[in-house]
Amino acid sequence: MDRPHRRLCCFPHAGAGASVFARWVEDLAPGVELCILQLPGRETRLREAPWTDLHRMAEGVVDHLEFDVPLVFYGHSFGALVAFEAIHIMRARGMGMPVALTVSGRRAPQCSDPESPICGLSEEDFLEQVGFRYGGIPAAVRQDRELMSLLLPALRADMGLTEGYEYIPRGPLDVPILAFGGQDDARVTEEELTAWGLETTRCFEKEIFPGGHFFHLEQRRR
Repeated sequence: MDRPHRRLCCFPHAGAGASVFARWVEDLAPGVELCILQLPGRETRLREAPWTDLHRMAEGVVDHLEFDVPLVFYGHSFGALVAFEAIHIMRARGMGMPVALTVSGRRAPQCSDPESPICGLSEEDFLEQVGFRYGGIPAAVRQDRELMSLLLPALRADMGLTEGYEYIPRGPLDVPILAFGGQDDARVTEEELTAWGLETTRCFEKEIFPGGHFFHLEQRRR
């Protein structure tokens, strides 16, 4: 196999595992290798306790990355926040920077969440709010109590991390940022998406796609 010239590192949304990006390999250009973050508490790492500290999570990601080829980070929703923090850790350690940071379905980190926290709600209320705000849990999955008991800890832990996130001004990154949004995503306004431009000294681009919060799965090829 030829050596790749780029590695696309994908950071899934809250509670999700690597399988959410598995089919992306079908549409990558030649020479681009797919690397998907698999956090504890989901899929092949289901028996491991999920992270409850975002900084340690980002450090763990950086510790396990391979830097033999240039990297491109892509994070969706909660994954965008993890990718952003990972790059700041790389900069603090004096490491090389990714070729680009692509974020989708996530307001810029300096923009506060106007809605009340939900991670501390009862299971029923928590799942109801997740479904209402994000629409990401199929009815068949919600009705499977055994399956939900396996998925819930990671989802609740990730929601707790994003709701408890405190933005620390550290100066913009020397990394180009691309921000993608869904035109029907009620969670992220275009203004909040545009604010990602304040986090880079390099070029910033924004594009709005058809679809809701999970537009990136519907618009995979684009």
